[in-house]
Amino acid sequence: NQNGCTASVSANTTVYPVPTPSISGNSEFCQGLSLNLIASGGISYSWSTGSTATFINVNQTGTYVVTATDTRGCTAEATKTVIAHPLPLITITGDTNICAGGSTFLVANVNGATSYVWSTSQTTPFINVTPTISTNYTVIVTNVNGCSNSVTTRVHVRPFPTATITGNTSFCNGDSTIITAQGGSSYLWNNNITEPSVTLHDGGLYTVTVTSQYGCSSTASASIIKNNLPIPIISGAGTICEGQNGSLTASGGVSYQWSNNVSTPTTNPSSAGTYTVTVTNANGCTATSSTNITVNQPPVVTINGDTTFCQGSS
Repeated sequence: NQNGCTASVSANTTVYPVPTPSISGNSEFCQGLSLNLIASGGISYSWSTGSTATFINVNQTGTYVVTATDTRGCTAEATKTVIAHPLPLITITGDTNICAGGSTFLVANVNGATSYVWSTSQTTPFINVTPTISTNYTVIVTNVNGCSNSVTTRVHVRPFPTATITGNTSFCNGDSTIITAQGGSSYLWNNNITEPSVTLHDGGLYTVTVTSQYGCSSTASASIIKNNLPIPIISGAGTICEGQNGSLTASGGVSYQWSNNVSTPTTNPSSAGTYTVTVTNANGCTATSSTNITVNQPPVVTINGDTTFCQGSS
């Protein structure tokens, strides 16, 4: 001290070791899942997530830090990095609309796949299916990280369309007929017409392929008849005397209609003019023919000579 006197004192100190915390738990998991990280090595904990529990549940990629405190208040940190692996991205390609009795290939498209399991129990990337009714098909795919995902597609079984043809199937020569197909969304006739209705000028067998919106097709046929026209013939005198009736007779059909409103094969005109008959045959086809009637005046008769004479004379 200030007087030059000295004294000493001693104290013992103890340096305690810091705790050695650790974090246990998986460091990898698949997206959509989660895992628990468990701290040890202390009596209390403080996580970088703000939690003070012994364990935390995590569902994202990241580095997680826990500060552990022991009984003497000493602290230390432990760190663990976890990775959330993405699930496999799956798409199923293939025709999902098939006609009754048909089949289709379904293909699971995914990168990095290690296994496939279909709801049909097949384990290949693709399957060939022949459903009798509309059916769902599911595939579970696992990738190199052990993460699995699934996707489902529905295969629709579509019925065949019912193809029908309506319209007149017979017509007369020189005329035409229209026939119309029904039952689908597109049409193709054997004369390359792609409209539902076709106008025909010739007879024959006409077939149409009817296709639905789902590509299913069926056919229908119609036999078209082009009937010949009747050949009307008019017989009878074309010249009559005034005050007389002529006689005109038509043939070549099953019914007749004259221009003077007579509906029998024979008409008896009494005046000059043109007489036309419409002849209809058994198929309903008609044709006409005409003839002229000329009315001649009677002769003017005169008698010349004596109208009186003497007996014994002439």
